[in-house]
Amino acid sequence: MIRLAVGLGNPGPKYAETRHNLGQQVVMQLAGQSGEKFKKETDGAMACSIRSFFPDGSALRLATLTSYMNESGIALSSALKYHKLSPADLLVVFDDFSLPFGTIRLRPSGSAGGHNGMKSIIETLGTQDFTRLRLGIGPIPEGRDPADFVLQKFTKVERGSLGDFTERSVRALDAAARDLAAAMNAYNRTPESTK
Repeated sequence: MIRLAVGLGNPGPKYAETRHNLGQQVVMQLAGQSGEKFKKETDGAMACSIRSFFPDGSALRLATLTSYMNESGIALSSALKYHKLSPADLLVVFDDFSLPFGTIRLRPSGSAGGHNGMKSIIETLGTQDFTRLRLGIGPIPEGRDPADFVLQKFTKVERGSLGDFTERSVRALDAAARDLAAAMNAYNRTPESTK
């Protein structure tokens, strides 16, 4: 069962609305809809709880990391230790330029797929076996540097459907924490089929 959902991103207002912070934005939106506010919890994480989230009355922890993307593993490992949780209790939400914009993919495990935050987490935790919610921000325009692309803000066209995309992503996160198999069945589709 998922006990901790972490949204990846970079700290500070400079990065707040960039593609690379979409995972963080989705986790923060779920917290906001639940009336929860983030507080500093460990050196590398801000967190809150959605109380009575599960049928047994237990809470789902939500967290964002205050470290830069490339150092996500250290902060996340510290958060897991603080809560006495294992990678099996974890769901990581992050942007993925290999997926078309608006696409959602839930997976119980997998590789970093070129994402530096995920690479850091996998290396630090020593496993790929934790749930992930991948949010499509691609494709990268031909000849564009991937690092430059992910650190840019969404285009005007993308912003037109960004609200719908983030709302679907919040629903997918909520559903995945409760029942991953059912959530995968419901949300692992093309953007057109999820509207």
